[in-house]
Amino acid sequence: PAGEVVEFVTEITMGQAPSKLTGRVAGDRMDLEAESDGKRLKSQMAWGPGIRGFYGVEQSLAATPPKPGERRKLQVLVPMIDQVAKVAITAGELETTDVLGKSTSLLRVESVSTLPDGTKMPETYWLDDAGRVIKRRVDSMQQESFRTTEAIAQAAAPAGPSYDVGVDT
Repeated sequence: PAGEVVEFVTEITMGQAPSKLTGRVAGDRMDLEAESDGKRLKSQMAWGPGIRGFYGVEQSLAATPPKPGERRKLQVLVPMIDQVAKVAITAGELETTDVLGKSTSLLRVESVSTLPDGTKMPETYWLDDAGRVIKRRVDSMQQESFRTTEAIAQAAAPAGPSYDVGVDT
């Protein structure tokens, strides 16, 4: 109820060998069990109060929308990598940005997640007044995502070259 991570399960299906990772908090550690190709591997990682789950950044921004110039530090569990990252967030200024072909004034927020090995993963978020992420860019993946309506998300794609995430990656 307080929003703390209790447990998680991630499943990835690629090719013939789906993989599953389960994590459960046990005091000051996270017990992990990875399963792939019929094999199981158990491990642990340090855990503590205040470490957030996969959507920790988004939840923090929505719970208390930042003001321009505000800085925050969080610790979050990073999906797919399944490690705890230290995240530094800096709110910039309102700016006009393209959101699915429409110029929209949103608060720009820069985020840098640092993994235990020192790898840095920068992201940019654009937030509405309620702190909801409307646009997100991950430069390292050349990926932008948008919050939109179900109707827009399911609308037919415009004519042109097609792109299938599964096939083209």
